[in-house]
Amino acid sequence: MTSRQAIERYLDRYGEPEAQRMPPLAARYEHVLTVPCYDEPPECVSDLLGRLDASALVILVVNAPSDAGAKARHRTEAFWRALGGVDDEPFHFSRWRRQLDLLAVNRAAPNRLIPRRQGVGLARKIAADMACALIAAGRINSPWIHMTDADAELPADYFAHVPSRPGCALHPFRHEAPPELADAMRLYELHLRYYVNRLRWAGSPYAFHTIGSTISIHADTYVNVRGVPKRNAGEDFHLLNKAAKVAPIHRLSHPEIRLKARLSTRVPFGTGPALRRMTGDDRPLSYAPESFNRLA
Repeated sequence: MTSRQAIERYLDRYGEPEAQRMPPLAARYEHVLTVPCYDEPPECVSDLLGRLDASALVILVVNAPSDAGAKARHRTEAFWRALGGVDDEPFHFSRWRRQLDLLAVNRAAPNRLIPRRQGVGLARKIAADMACALIAAGRINSPWIHMTDADAELPADYFAHVPSRPGCALHPFRHEAPPELADAMRLYELHLRYYVNRLRWAGSPYAFHTIGSTISIHADTYVNVRGVPKRNAGEDFHLLNKAAKVAPIHRLSHPEIRLKARLSTRVPFGTGPALRRMTGDDRPLSYAPESFNRLA
């Protein structure tokens, strides 16, 4: 079965409706980038994409969960309008900059809200399924689906270092925090790196970071694991856990992605909730070193 046939079979069986309904595109692109956007400020697009120097289509899934608060919903609807979208239209295409176009998906309208338990996982899956369809149709030249978040800042050569073989590629990252969060962010990043380093010491095949902002996945691998799990948190962990069983996980040494540290309640766990806990905790905890001895 060819890659195109495998993608089409996946989309027929497991694909999200947006992958079939998106508007036709006249242009072809070298790369595709997928970004879920919930309760984000309009300026995040410039912060995220401002350094990129490549031909790329950026798929933004502007979304809100069905249990979102009124203020978060209104901010997300305002974000959609700032992109040029009309309240009731499902998609909006715009030329953002030379070689870089935006295709926004409206899952923030009252009749299109994301189910509460599917959250960011469904938003990522919608975008990645659309990317798969465009790869199969020949509108995207690279077979890699790049995933990130609206709080990231991507380097100019972000697309230039993917491996030649299928699998997943994980970009290195560094968090940047305002002064009031700097101490908590250093502790949390130390916790993340300590955990992965100890897994590596123990010989675990899962010794890698599972941060959605840093993942690129080959389309063949993506369809082989049936896409992003539709979960309101931890979708990145479960996607990589499945992918590691069928393909290599490539740990890139460069380029580095900058991630903004911020307090957040978008998801039940992850960087934002961890920072919120650590900010008020004078004895933050991590895993006991002895616990990794049992894995070795």
